[in-house]
Amino acid sequence: MEQPRTALAERIAERRRADGDPRALVGEMRRSVLLVPVAGGGLWSVRAGGVRWVCGFTDETPLARFARHHAPGGQPVDHAALLGARIVDRAQNGQFKKYLDYHGDTRHGFSDERVLEILKNPDAVYHSTGTGRRLTFRQGEDIVVVDGPGNTQGQAITAYGPSGVKGESGAEALGGKATDPGAPVTHEDIVNGRIPTKDGYQPPAVQIR
Repeated sequence: MEQPRTALAERIAERRRADGDPRALVGEMRRSVLLVPVAGGGLWSVRAGGVRWVCGFTDETPLARFARHHAPGGQPVDHAALLGARIVDRAQNGQFKKYLDYHGDTRHGFSDERVLEILKNPDAVYHSTGTGRRLTFRQGEDIVVVDGPGNTQGQAITAYGPSGVKGESGAEALGGKATDPGAPVTHEDIVNGRIPTKDGYQPPAVQIR
């Protein structure tokens, strides 16, 4: 069954017909989830016309077609789902949405102001290899985890790091008291899946920014 077109796909089709507004296309692209192949630890890109272009797709059908033509043996490729611009734009306006069970404040002592600062000016952004495809925004040794594609995409789930406290789950995983400062979270912790959770560890993540 053919999938319904996304709003972004509609804007792209308009530009191909030369009857769309390029500003609408850019705006929709920033708001949409794009599937970007991952290769060699980074985003798949090509150079054309003196510019390096990152390959992005509106859904899994064109991504699979790309893999058949460009991946070794036509095998499926790992990919990242990017929606970072939407989250950062919201943070720049002094807002962020909270997941229903958001607990960065109640369990880990992060103020909304600190969470906004991390989302506005991250040192790096990571895409989880887990099934939830969550994004992790890191500034220094603090992180904010937001939900991936779906009805709650872009909503903040939790925050960890020295700007807050360990909380009960952190104390159980790392020792010490719940009121102790949160443990620092490093780049290596994120990409190697070393952030403890109540069920084990967060899946490894790929840096995408």
